[in-house]
Amino acid sequence: MHLFFHFSYSNYIIILLYFIGGVIRSDKTIFPGLIAVKTIQIENKIHTIITIVDLTQIKLQDKFLQQQAKLAQMGELLSMIAHQWRQPLTAISAASENLKLKTLLNKIDNNTIHTATNDINKYTSYLSNTINDFKNFYKTNKSKELTNLNEMAEKSLNIIEDSITFRNIRIIKNLKSTSSIETFMSEVTQVILTLLQNAEDILLDKQTQNPYIKINTFENEKHLYLQVIDNGGGIPQDIIDKIFDPYFSTKHEKNGTGLGLYFAKSIIENNCDALLTVENNQDEAIFTIRFKKE
Repeated sequence: MHLFFHFSYSNYIIILLYFIGGVIRSDKTIFPGLIAVKTIQIENKIHTIITIVDLTQIKLQDKFLQQQAKLAQMGELLSMIAHQWRQPLTAISAASENLKLKTLLNKIDNNTIHTATNDINKYTSYLSNTINDFKNFYKTNKSKELTNLNEMAEKSLNIIEDSITFRNIRIIKNLKSTSSIETFMSEVTQVILTLLQNAEDILLDKQTQNPYIKINTFENEKHLYLQVIDNGGGIPQDIIDKIFDPYFSTKHEKNGTGLGLYFAKSIIENNCDALLTVENNQDEAIFTIRFKKE
């Protein structure tokens, strides 16, 4: 909508809008708005055109897209849970069958029982810890927590490391950052996991020889850095500027949504007051999250 005001009045209106944090409708409700101001001259009089765009629907659409991305990632995570549980469940079943067989053959003894029950306890504990990792990943806690980059990197790796190494992709950890940071831990962990998943997909799609994923943390006087690097050949120069755009995906044939990196950047830059960038270095793609040092 376009509103016409004399310039002297528009100044007060803009100041008012700034302080109330939105635009007032006729029914006195406040909505988020994008305001543009332009002055024009009509019959030797200076007038101001104020254009106000209602951002309510845009914000709702953004929230819907974020939920879409979360659901898509949840599907991938469920696949990881299935993979991580397969081996311990098989081991529990084997231990149970061994006890059953030895009981039937009358060859059961205390040592056999002790060994089998220890193995079963060990694997059930692993299953429980896996559930806790995923539960913590999806918790909706919106308060900041005191943590460090190494802890967040390890939490993300706890979820996906088995899936990556199962596909013969080497993980190289170089965790050197020691300073604490107060941030939204679950959200940053989600972003790191998105970057690790993307790196894994690229390496598999390109069938890279001797594939690896590096995860680095380091710092200087002003900033803390976390990097996820893969040797999948880098990002083509003609699309590197679009890699964070919504719905841009190189994985459409695999049902890629094109929302993962878009929301990764949105979470880091809008929620965590940090910066997410990407660059190529020879055959590597380097995603870097930069936090301000507190």
